Amino acid sequence: MLKGQSKVKDNLASNLASYARRRSYKKGEIIFKENEERTYAFIIEKGKVSIKDENEKTLAKLGAGEIFGEMALIEEGQRTANAIASTQCELFLISRDTLFDKMNNIDPLISLLISMLVERYRMTRIHLPESIKQESPADLIDIMREREKETNSSPVKDILTSQKIALNELKTEQELRQAIEKKEFSPFFQPIIRLSDNKIVGFETLIRWFNPEKGMIFPDEFIPVAERTNIIDMLDSLMLEKSCEFLPKLQETSNTDLFLSVNLSGINFENEHLSEKINQTIKKSNINQSHIRLEITESALINAELALSALSKLKRIGVGIALDDFGTGYSSLGYLHKFPIDILKIDRSFVSQISTDEKGIDIIRAIANLAHNFRLKVVAEGIETKEDEQIIKELGCEYGQGYYYSKPISYEEAVNLLKEFS
Repeated sequence: MLKGQSKVKDNLASNLASYARRRSYKKGEIIFKENEERTYAFIIEKGKVSIKDENEKTLAKLGAGEIFGEMALIEEGQRTANAIASTQCELFLISRDTLFDKMNNIDPLISLLISMLVERYRMTRIHLPESIKQESPADLIDIMREREKETNSSPVKDILTSQKIALNELKTEQELRQAIEKKEFSPFFQPIIRLSDNKIVGFETLIRWFNPEKGMIFPDEFIPVAERTNIIDMLDSLMLEKSCEFLPKLQETSNTDLFLSVNLSGINFENEHLSEKINQTIKKSNINQSHIRLEITESALINAELALSALSKLKRIGVGIALDDFGTGYSSLGYLHKFPIDILKIDRSFVSQISTDEKGIDIIRAIANLAHNFRLKVVAEGIETKEDEQIIKELGCEYGQGYYYSKPISYEEAVNLLKEFS
């Protein structure tokens, strides 16, 4: 075995310890017998294992970092060989449910590739003894279709569905990169209103993608892919640059110190130079750092240590920090005092209930009171009626945002809106 291979296998065995059952076997102890029901696959942490057939002929000798009984992860059925501990062994036991739970939480493309490899492996091993190498057959999908008819199952359908998702993601990633080069992304602006005097005090900058063939594409359709493929850094940087470009013109129109709130993905927190990068962008435009607010979501705070470090650096350069969509993610009220947050934005899902549900009012009142105890300002998102505005104002929220005032609009429309409000 090559040195690099040994290291990979050692690391694999070590990582599996966090979620796999662990068990010791004495030398000569039977781990499983032929014709037993498959329940677990095994990964060897320490020791050696022999795989033998019904005549006690040794089929394979395995050591630390190697896997055996792996058909248990792929298909229910009976063991086709015997596994015996050749020495004192420490093994990790992995179930099918554990494997599938892990696969459900990974990137669709990786999940597809793993599913295809697992199915390919299953088709080559289904009639062979445990842990015996064999060349894989050609025409995998055709073989699987024949087996579907025999077993009344649908692995092909499941894999093709995963394939469609994965290929669509690959296509979207490619289109996103091309769209950045072709400058197909533009900022739209939604006003943030000071409720005490109904004045526009700022805008949230929202990204829009104008695809020549599909027309306008909204963030929900491409941001998840951008985050999984690390394109989000480029999109966030682009929107910050555009915001810094348009802010002086908007301030000139309103004759006030308007601010712009720009969305920032928590994925960017992994960049140790994030604050320097943002500071340089703002300085190039000769605008005051305090007129830029960075909006993060609760999910960005899950890695508390990383988030605290990144946000503290951002605060030191003078930008404001707003916590967006509060109440829909991490949702621990106790963490608010730990982070340098200035603004708390109540999610629209709570605001939409206030005219019909007393509980919605109670939730917003509780959130606003908590925010004020931590000396945070509160923005209520999703205001759509005069009644919504009145209730939100009575509950102590300083700012409002929503379609009642304006949908997200282009820069030119934002200039005209400022003239109307002035």
